[in-house]
Amino acid sequence: MKRYRVETLEKNEERPTLAGFVDWLADRKPEFGTATWRLYKASVVWELRVAVAGCERALAQGENTARETRRIAKLREALERLRREGQTGAKTRTDRTSATKCKRFPQQARDMIRAALVTSKSGYASPLRDYLRAGVLAGLRPQEWPGVELRPAPDGWALEMVVRNAKHDETRGNGRFRTLRWRTLSEEDRQILVRWVTHAKGASRNGSYEVLLEGLARLLRDHCRGLWPRRKQHYTLYSCRHEYAAQVKAGYTDPAAVAALMGHAFDATASSHYGRPRRGGEKAAIPLPEPDPQETTRVRGRLGKQLARLHAHRAQAAGDVSAPDLS
Repeated sequence: MKRYRVETLEKNEERPTLAGFVDWLADRKPEFGTATWRLYKASVVWELRVAVAGCERALAQGENTARETRRIAKLREALERLRREGQTGAKTRTDRTSATKCKRFPQQARDMIRAALVTSKSGYASPLRDYLRAGVLAGLRPQEWPGVELRPAPDGWALEMVVRNAKHDETRGNGRFRTLRWRTLSEEDRQILVRWVTHAKGASRNGSYEVLLEGLARLLRDHCRGLWPRRKQHYTLYSCRHEYAAQVKAGYTDPAAVAALMGHAFDATASSHYGRPRRGGEKAAIPLPEPDPQETTRVRGRLGKQLARLHAHRAQAAGDVSAPDLS
């Protein structure tokens, strides 16, 4: 949207609008991979629906009836156009964004990077060493760290962390906060978590947290390309969250518990979009936090229904006449 606004203003065209953004986005579909296009399309469809609903409320209250009627018509026309836009024309393969990012971050790779950072003269080297460990231990989104509250651990626990969910609205996120509690945690890991949280909160207070993240990402990228120059996929700051997700899925069999620890509203999100445990019964290799029971009960079930439909489809394909009709 920012790029659209800039380009529109530079060309002295009409002021930026959601309807205009749909035309602009559709024209640039060839720049995106199919997965990226689906994500952008779904996001804009959501925004258009919200905008239409807002105009309809204003219309019902008698606010500038003629203007709202015209705006609703334009928004609905844009919504219909976007719905008709399929994936044809988008890239089936891309060298950008998620195509170049690893969704697992094995211990050996993290150790190699952290060892290389010891001799780095960059001012970001020490914070990056902490981030790589803290990110895998707690699995936070990079932007969530400044909002963390470290609370005194209850008896029998090593550490309690309350995280403000970055993706929280009516359809995303499992409440405003999620709670992570560790029963066992080495003193070194506890110090790393406390140190990184303190560093992130300090940077946020003085307005330099985004600069800090950019510096960490740049240093990590440089080291990855130095250590593995022939690789097409490399590790990013977000790879820590993907690795955490895989570890949590290896340690917990309950999808609702996994969702609560990830801050997801639905139990199927982590299974669909995050790193997966390796086959062969992989066990968690890090000290895992435990989810808050109340947060686990808030997770909305979707995975069970998906699995039931999958099993029914397989049964029908195999000729099982007793399988439920899914038509």
